[in-house]
Amino acid sequence: MNKSELVKRILKAHKIAVVSHKKPDGDAVSSLMALVLALHKLNKEIIAYTKTDFLSQFPFLPGVLFTKDKLDAKNIDLVILLDHNVLVRGEFQEELSKRKLPMIIVDHHPLTVNPDGLLYYIDDKAAATTEILFEIIGLLGVKIDKQIATCLLTGLVTDTNSFQNQNTTLKTLNMASDLLNKGANLSKIIKSTYREKPLSDWKLMGRALNNLKYIKKYGMAYAFLSSRDLKELNIDKEKASGISNYLILSLKEAKIVLTLIEEDPGLIKGSLRTRDASINLNKIAEVFGGGGHRGASGFTINGKISHQTGEIKY
Repeated sequence: MNKSELVKRILKAHKIAVVSHKKPDGDAVSSLMALVLALHKLNKEIIAYTKTDFLSQFPFLPGVLFTKDKLDAKNIDLVILLDHNVLVRGEFQEELSKRKLPMIIVDHHPLTVNPDGLLYYIDDKAAATTEILFEIIGLLGVKIDKQIATCLLTGLVTDTNSFQNQNTTLKTLNMASDLLNKGANLSKIIKSTYREKPLSDWKLMGRALNNLKYIKKYGMAYAFLSSRDLKELNIDKEKASGISNYLILSLKEAKIVLTLIEEDPGLIKGSLRTRDASINLNKIAEVFGGGGHRGASGFTINGKISHQTGEIKY
């Protein structure tokens, strides 16, 4: 499916549902809000469905009034899956798989297989899904205002680590410049997403750094947090995300960074990052049933992490 076909489908639809992936990050959340605000301008009946309360993490994002946490499939004539490309990674996997609703994937993650047989528009060269939506919203004839610009820029900032990752391109920076001209506040976005961290976040980072190991042979650093670590610090498991991003930007010796977090007893989430363009982390993550991008990927496995040694049993 090309961009013009996607735009035609959206314009033809009347009641549209937009859905993100499980544990939505900044790009996922801001993609939801940007598209909702844009389609609302076209007088579409549009609802963003999410089971995640993201207000505490992204309180500055507009559009929250258009969100619901329970899927109402009545009269929906189009579902748009944002920032993920298989149903199993979506927040409403079970509900959507039971219903024969027309669905389209809009994403920037590489699509290796299409098990659900869905229509899709994917640009894996885009730095973020909001980079794709910037073009789509323009083709829909919607004028990007300050609110939409804020959402779109938030996706760029969070998925490029403030324009520091290798997926940052000239196109990305030109888009960011355009969004700033439209009223987006870059300093506020960065302050809210990166700088203003509560003490509990820093204690968590301290525990991860205390567990940090380095394998010189492979140029790989890895850190781990056991479920006991999370319990002792009384930290929400969602707060543990982002450690890999911090390490790959800050640790001089590391070509690859891996963080392993036992989010629940017996369930480990792995996060891979690299700044070496010759390394494809997506291929590594796929071995463990995960995926993502060349420079940033993740996976989830069943297993336990030893609190003392970091030894993994799975």
